[in-house]
Amino acid sequence: MNLQDLKNISIEDLTVQNLYETIFLVRSIFHYEKPFRAPFLFTLSVLPKWMKKIVFPFLKVEQLEFMVLVDNKDKKIIGTTGLFRMKDDPIDIQWLGWFCVSKHEEGCGFGKKMLNFTIEKAKEKNARVLKLFTSDLDYERRAQYLYEKLGFEVVGKGLDEDNMMLLYREKLLR
Repeated sequence: MNLQDLKNISIEDLTVQNLYETIFLVRSIFHYEKPFRAPFLFTLSVLPKWMKKIVFPFLKVEQLEFMVLVDNKDKKIIGTTGLFRMKDDPIDIQWLGWFCVSKHEEGCGFGKKMLNFTIEKAKEKNARVLKLFTSDLDYERRAQYLYEKLGFEVVGKGLDEDNMMLLYREKLLR
């Protein structure tokens, strides 16, 4: 699946060249997150392969990749999505990571297209289940609706280390 049907929009791999702009976007949306999380994970994902082979086992990361939604007309990043798997996760599990769309672009259908793209990418990796965790904060209500609409069911709830309520969702892919 691709986004070529949407004029001037593309999904591309996160690179060193678009890293800073991507981090800036994610920090503006997930402002409640610890400030080092997104920069750390995004930077890890763009490391050279030889370096990932050294660092990932130490962090118990099996796979980590991010993509960005690009408005090619204005040359700017307007969304992010990613897939990851930890070492202890079964091989047929993928996690959705740092999924978001710029607040200026919400409601345009980009989130749905990007999430469908990510679902297809997880299927290409032979995932049986795509999981995610999100918060129950009011400004994430639109995302909750999208997750529900695309078949992600709430399978659990819990508090994070800052006592924020997390919702765990998953979608069966096969």
